[in-house]
Amino acid sequence: MPTMEPTSPDEPVQQSVPPEAAAAGHDPAPPMPDLPAKPCWGPWATIGLGLLVCGLYFIIQTVVLFGAAFGVGWSDPSLGAEGVERCVSNNGLVLSTAMLLSIPPCLGIIFLFVWLRKGPPFTEYIGLVPVRGGILALWLAVAVLFIAASDGTSTLLGKPVVPPFLYDAYKTGSPVVLLWIAFVLFVPVFEEVFFRGFLFEGFRNSVIGNMGAVVLCALLWAGAHVQYEPYEMATVFVGGLLLGVSRVHTGSLVPAIVVHAVINTVALLEVVWTLDRAL
Repeated sequence: MPTMEPTSPDEPVQQSVPPEAAAAGHDPAPPMPDLPAKPCWGPWATIGLGLLVCGLYFIIQTVVLFGAAFGVGWSDPSLGAEGVERCVSNNGLVLSTAMLLSIPPCLGIIFLFVWLRKGPPFTEYIGLVPVRGGILALWLAVAVLFIAASDGTSTLLGKPVVPPFLYDAYKTGSPVVLLWIAFVLFVPVFEEVFFRGFLFEGFRNSVIGNMGAVVLCALLWAGAHVQYEPYEMATVFVGGLLLGVSRVHTGSLVPAIVVHAVINTVALLEVVWTLDRAL
């Protein structure tokens, strides 16, 4: 804006002001500079914080398992330690209860860690951004192909199509609705937010880049499935690679969550179908 020339040497120069400011009766305040947003947590910080999440998950699950074991041993002291372990191990009700109780606090602490960084919003940090319906349909088709290839390979190799522990969990999971909620809703959301959301974001912003983060997260995810046999863990690893590629290709975590939920749903349906045939 132009300035008014002073009428005398002793008269200060007056700056012209916008009409809005003049109407308000005061000069406008200078705009505040935009502060640069902090980047995501680095790889080592991500590992440390990830271990805290795992620790919280393990503690809650352990409390639930020991509580169930204590209840079983109290109700029937004749079982002994081995009998109690058989009753609690792979018990569907105990597993679903442990997951339903441990996952919400773990999601909460992940949100806290992202908030403490004061960087990108949680949805952007984790990758919870919407995708077009066509892209989601494409990845659903990829999920169907993966399930068909996995089941076909297991059949050819003489391996069980569904992990044996899942049969035990379903048969002892009454009410099974808790098992469905845990495996189809809670587990896909938590595992994807943690592995291909929080951990992936910290790893990919390091020297290993996107594809290195995909492989590393798939390895960690497979290693977390300690209840599986080596062949089944290898299948989980391949599935983790697929989910990681979807994260990179779409820039969103949504397809990975949906594909993960579909895989778990099909696995439970296969359990139901197999158990019905055995009757």
